[in-house]
This record gives sequence, C-alpha cells and structure tokens, in this order.
Amino acid sequence: RFPLYIVNLYKYMLNIACNRKDLGVGSTIAVPHAISRKCLEGIGWDTLHTACVAQVKAILEGYKVECVHFVDVMKPNRIRPNEHFATVGHPPAVLRITGDHVEGLFT
Repeated sequence: RFPLYIVNLYKYMLNIACNRKDLGVGSTIAVPHAISRKCLEGIGWDTLHTACVAQVKAILEGYKVECVHFVDVMKPNRIRPNEHFATVGHPPAVLRITGDHVEGLFT
C-alpha cells in the first residue's frame, strides 16, 4: 500500500539494510517485544536505550529475530497533542523515531 507512513518507511528501511526483508515493518521501536537474557547479554543491556540499535545488533550478531504476532500499537496509544501534532514539519514523536532509526543504521 502506498504511500507508506514515514515511520513504517524507516522500519522497513532498517530491516532492508540488515538484509531482513522478511521482517517487513516489524520493529523493536514498537512494544511489546521479548528479548532473551542471552541476547541481552550478547548485545549489551545499554543498547535498549535505543531500540533500533538493539534490533540491529541482535540481527548482526545472529540472534533469532522474528515477528511472531501483530500488535496494534496505534489504537491503544492516547493522543498527546504536544507529541503527535506539529504546525510545521513532523511532530516530536516522529522526529525522535527518525533519530532512533538513523542511529540504528550507523550501528
């Protein structure tokens, strides 16, 4: 479906960069997700500060990464006008997500 929402485009781009087209727009930027202790110890707990970095490190270090269930992360989120709307450009939430994905690309 086109056009893609910008955040979904970032998710897909990150997965393509990791040679994981099969993940589609699946991402650790959306919650919930599960990570094994073994994986966390391998990629470093500090990578959880930026979910995209954790995802890329897990993929590159050979851990099993897969989308097992669809979770609607949009419907249960309450609208926060100061985070979700902007009079010019993208809202703060989108800018933050953009930065997270750029950081993931340079991991």
